[in-house]
Amino acid sequence: MNTKIRLILFVVLVLGISFVCPQISCAECDATACVTTIKRLYIDSSQTYIWPEGNDTANLGCSLISDKYIRLLPSHSQYKEIYAALLLGYSMGKTMGLRISGNQEECTISYVTMN
Repeated sequence: MNTKIRLILFVVLVLGISFVCPQISCAECDATACVTTIKRLYIDSSQTYIWPEGNDTANLGCSLISDKYIRLLPSHSQYKEIYAALLLGYSMGKTMGLRISGNQEECTISYVTMN
């Protein structure tokens, strides 16, 4: 195959992957944080629960609620700001950093970042 054609095919492949891969998300978690998109926000009368996209949450040093949710406590001093950031990130499909509080048995949000 001609070198020029190979180069063109390679460029098309790289561009195709760079277009498709950002659309595919998976939680990347360590003991204290996840970098992920949000699969679901679940809000009931008193709690906000975040379901990170993907299945790589086994490394977290806390227990997920119902084996999938991280909780944002309404008593958090920055609850409204974090909640607003979560809503924005969820609605836009943005990758977010979820910092998990280390002193709790259940996984709770300490703070968030948006990429």
